[in-house]
Amino acid sequence: MVGSVAFVAAPYGYGPTSKAIAIASYLPKEIHSTFLGDGPPLQLARSSGVFSSHFCLPLNTEANKAGEYLKQFDVLVFVNSTRFITAALAKTIKIVLVETLAWLRDAAPACHPLLSAFFAQKFFDYKFPNKLTDLENFHEVGVVAPASITGFVGRGRVPRSFQRKQPLIQCGGLYSANMINGADELFLSKTCDVVTGVSPRSRFVIPGRLRRRATSCATQEVELIEASPLSIHEHLYGSEFALNTSGIEFTYEAILMRVPVLFLPPFNASQALQLDYHLRNNPSGVLFEQKNDHESSKFVGLHVMSGRIQEEGMKGAWKTQFSQLLDRFNSFGVVEKKKYLNELSASQQLMMSNLRLDGAREIAEHCLEQFGLRSVVR
Repeated sequence: MVGSVAFVAAPYGYGPTSKAIAIASYLPKEIHSTFLGDGPPLQLARSSGVFSSHFCLPLNTEANKAGEYLKQFDVLVFVNSTRFITAALAKTIKIVLVETLAWLRDAAPACHPLLSAFFAQKFFDYKFPNKLTDLENFHEVGVVAPASITGFVGRGRVPRSFQRKQPLIQCGGLYSANMINGADELFLSKTCDVVTGVSPRSRFVIPGRLRRRATSCATQEVELIEASPLSIHEHLYGSEFALNTSGIEFTYEAILMRVPVLFLPPFNASQALQLDYHLRNNPSGVLFEQKNDHESSKFVGLHVMSGRIQEEGMKGAWKTQFSQLLDRFNSFGVVEKKKYLNELSASQQLMMSNLRLDGAREIAEHCLEQFGLRSVVR
């Protein structure tokens, strides 16, 4: 083995783990890659098959204990998490931070002097503040997607027009260490109502751990699908439309597949703030009323804001928003719906037109440079 790289992803949903998978998909087999996590994210990483090994590292692990374990690796890649960075600090270790939510920051992370690189994924055309771009180790990257997706898009296999297949619907991982008890079940129930209401036939992407809870919407017309970050493009390709939370991973992937994206109500802070952005810049994908009081929220307050969103959702906000979404979508006639989806797709394609697709490759190449390697060979 040339060297070792370990990935520590934030345990909130599947997005951070998907980014770790995307980066690892570009590493050659000569590099020993390890995923460190717990619960459903660890299961997702293990099932992807891109890592050499896996290790259970719960979020509540004592910092000193975690640090001692982490010091065995040559490069550490933290995705949407700064926990354990200080504890893992050693002269021989290179530490990389990757953030998909850096666009919400108004100041540099406190750990930035300890990093060999700070990679921030672009959020459409949102401009990063000077306090970030002025950092010597700051790198702005485009879409952080696995090689399977960027290769598919890069080979020109996504035509501008094709026979549309059934809509693809997904409600995110619905997993978080801070999820209020019962919030995931209620949100899943409301999503199931939409699945059976927006189209006579549809496909529902559902994590394996939630499959039993989604049996109410598994009918002859609704197909339940379990997809990985490496294969989701195969299900998205050709879909009439995608209906999903505003998580940036699935949103980017759907638009790359030329699939119009409609959004579900949010169940956490990052989704709400991303919906605010869409409402300001391309509101046609949001078919419900979004409470726009999030402008004063700071990066450090995302956990508190997520709790408030879930509390309000369980008290009736989700019931109202899901009903509005279903009513507005079904108010379109056949011709009007087709026009709406075509125009939505065109506007979303424009939103992504200036985004590079090589974010995961760029981060992987930075890791390889630590071992004197200068090109991705996988």
